[in-house]
Amino acid sequence: MFKNIFKFSSLLFLIVVICVTIVTVVFEITTPILQEREIAAVSNSIDIIYPDNQAVNKLDRELADDEPIKEVYEVTLSNDDLAYAYKTSYIGKNGEVVSVIGISNPGVIDGIEYINFGETPGIGDVVTKDPFMSQFVSKGTDEVNIDLVSGATYSSTAVKKSVEASALDFNENYREA
Repeated sequence: MFKNIFKFSSLLFLIVVICVTIVTVVFEITTPILQEREIAAVSNSIDIIYPDNQAVNKLDRELADDEPIKEVYEVTLSNDDLAYAYKTSYIGKNGEVVSVIGISNPGVIDGIEYINFGETPGIGDVVTKDPFMSQFVSKGTDEVNIDLVSGATYSSTAVKKSVEASALDFNENYREA
């Protein structure tokens, strides 16, 4: 009997080792592909907000893990003016709401594009349309006052926190006097 227990335990251990190895190999193969897609999505979002951009440079900044801002990009526009694009992430009702928020001097929110938005169609997705978007797009960074949407509280909170954090960071670090 002890021999059978050892035999099954060894077989189970071998199966676990094989499964862990397969998962590790798949992870190592897919991680660079997913990172490339994420970079392409951010780049595409910046191009939508700033179709006349001449150059985009990711800024090397220390950002707090618990803040919505994940990355900051300096965008050189065709007239050599600078704008800034913020990749943000905040938890909505159905997972992460990842967006790119564009802000230019003298502090105007130029647009927002969603990279990952898995909120409920017809309920949470109202934050991707007017009148919600008109609360901050084309508004100044010092006049951000976003009302939450009833029935879409998580979604609208995610967008609100992301826009507010981006506006505050812009005002503190990049706004020209």
